Amino acid sequence: MDGHSSHYTAEFIQYAQENNIIVLGYPPHCTHALQGLDVVCFAKMKDKWKREITAHKETTLKLVGKPDFLGVFGRAYNAAFTHDTVKAAFKVTGVVPFNRDTISEDQMKPSIATLVKGSFPLPQPEVVRTVMAAIDKNPPTSFSISPTTHRVASGSENIPPETPTRTRQRPLNIDPDLYTPTKRLWTLYGALGSNQEHCFLVSKSPLTSAVPITAPVLKGPSCIPPPEWSIAKEPPPQTWKSCQQLKDEISKLKTNLSIAHQHVQAQDSIIHGAHAQLVVQNLHLQKLNVAFNTNEGKKKNECAILFEGKGQLFTSDTFSQKVKDQKARKEAAAAKKVSNAASQAARKEAQANLDVKWARLKRNHEEATNAWKLTCDALKEEQIPKKNWPKAPTRP
Repeated sequence: MDGHSSHYTAEFIQYAQENNIIVLGYPPHCTHALQGLDVVCFAKMKDKWKREITAHKETTLKLVGKPDFLGVFGRAYNAAFTHDTVKAAFKVTGVVPFNRDTISEDQMKPSIATLVKGSFPLPQPEVVRTVMAAIDKNPPTSFSISPTTHRVASGSENIPPETPTRTRQRPLNIDPDLYTPTKRLWTLYGALGSNQEHCFLVSKSPLTSAVPITAPVLKGPSCIPPPEWSIAKEPPPQTWKSCQQLKDEISKLKTNLSIAHQHVQAQDSIIHGAHAQLVVQNLHLQKLNVAFNTNEGKKKNECAILFEGKGQLFTSDTFSQKVKDQKARKEAAAAKKVSNAASQAARKEAQANLDVKWARLKRNHEEATNAWKLTCDALKEEQIPKKNWPKAPTRP
C-alpha cells in the first residue's frame, strides 16, 4: 500500500496482526516505480480511454455525456486491464517473478530535503562584495531604516521648537568627508526604508511571491559629442609655430579634454548605477534564501516521521508502536486544544464578570459622588464651615 494515513490506522494494523496478514508500505514518492497500477495498467488505460473517446466522437458525432460514460469507460477498461497487462505489471515491478534488480538504487533513494541556496552565476565586482560584507556585518535595525532618522533639514529655514528626540537633522552643507562608512550604510538603509517598493529589502517582513524581482535599468550611451581623438596622436614635426597657432591648439585641447571628462563622468555614473542595482538584487536574493530556508526548516509531518523516506512493514511491532505513539500524540494535542479552549473561555467569563463588577462599582461611585455634591451645595447655602462637611466618597 502507499503511505496514505487511512492505510495504517492502529485498528487496521491490529486486525492484520491478529489474522497473520502482512502489509507492506511503499516508500514515499516511489509509487511511480513500484506500484504496478501506476507503472503499467493506468498508462495503458489512459491510451485506451483516449482511443474510445475518439471512436465515440467519430461514430456518434457527439461528446461523451453521462449516458455514454459507463459504456465508453467499460470498453476502455476491458481493453486495458487484460491478463497479460496485469502479469506485466507484476513483472515490471519485480514482484512476480521476483527480481530485486528491476528497481535501481537511484529510484529508491530516500526523499531527504536538500538545502536550496541561490547565488549569482558570475562573480560580483569588488565594490559590490564590499558593500554586501558591510551589510552582513551591520544588519539594518528598526532605528536605522526609519525615514525620520535620516531627515535632512536646512540650516537657513526657521524650524519651530520641538520635543527633543533621537533624530539628528543634518544640514545640507555638511562636509562629505564627515560621513563615515557606518553613516553611509545607515543613509542607505534610510533611503531603502523610505521607498515603498524596496522597503522589504531591509525590513523584517517576510518575502512573498507577490513581490516581483526588481527589473534592471539599462542606461544607454550618453548624448555627449565624442572628442576629437586625432589630436592626441603625435603631431607631425614642425620647425616653428606662431603664438596664435599655439593658443588655438591649447584652446582646442582644453575643449576636447573637457568633453572627454564629461564622457568619463557619464561612464562612472553608469557603473555606479549598475553596482547599486547589483546591491539591490543581492539583498533580494538574501530575502529569497531566507524564505527558502524557512520552508525547508518546517517541522516534519507525521507521515514523514513514520516512513523516514523508506518503505515500511505496516504489521511489524516497531511500526505498530510508532502508529500508537502517533495516535497518542494526536489525542494529547486534541485534549490540550480542548483544555486551552476551556481555559480561554474561563478567562473570558472571569473578565466579563470583572467588567460587570467594575461597571457596578463605577455606577455606585458616581451616584455617591452626585449625592455628596448635593449635600455640599446644601451645606454651603446654610453657611456651614467646610470643616464640618462630609468627606468625598473614596474612589474604587
